[in-house]
Amino acid sequence: MSRPREFEPSEALAKAVEVFRAKGYRGTSVEDLVAGTGVSRAGLYGTFGGKQELFASALRRYADTFRDRHLLGLHQPDAGLPELREYFQGLKSWMRHPDNGRGCLLCNTATELGAADEEVASAIRALLDDLAELLSRALTNARESGELSPDLDPDTVARHLVATQLGLAVMVRTGVPESVIGDTLDSCLARLEGAER
Repeated sequence: MSRPREFEPSEALAKAVEVFRAKGYRGTSVEDLVAGTGVSRAGLYGTFGGKQELFASALRRYADTFRDRHLLGLHQPDAGLPELREYFQGLKSWMRHPDNGRGCLLCNTATELGAADEEVASAIRALLDDLAELLSRALTNARESGELSPDLDPDTVARHLVATQLGLAVMVRTGVPESVIGDTLDSCLARLEGAER
């Protein structure tokens, strides 16, 4: 009879996400993961594979959690200006929360590994492309419904918003004051409002 698993993989993965967010991929040792998750080395390897496989799972978990918390409104086919406002207000709350001083795992990973690991870079580019596509669709819907100027270029604005979000995630990681984060996101919203007809 096999020995029953003594931990919940989903909970262990969520804890691993936080270890990687705090220390980065290179700065995280297996001992850090054991301490951070409360799972033995054998348990981690047996469930997730090595550190690289666990990190890949942590990235997917983080991306899925971000999508479920922040992108559900934008996934609606008819998402428009209200959903864009809701998205950026949610980002403002998330980025200003004290527990998020470790920044965004995707952004942290892009700056740490993007130039050295094409597989990681490609995965993150795909996620950012998906975000830009969602934002562009909502901007297009808002433009077509008359909420935004007909001269607005949804793809260009969407890419600008993604770039702003990534820049803010770096700023959060470096301890920039909450007021700066809030003011910058408010400026994004104000520019969208300024593009109304």
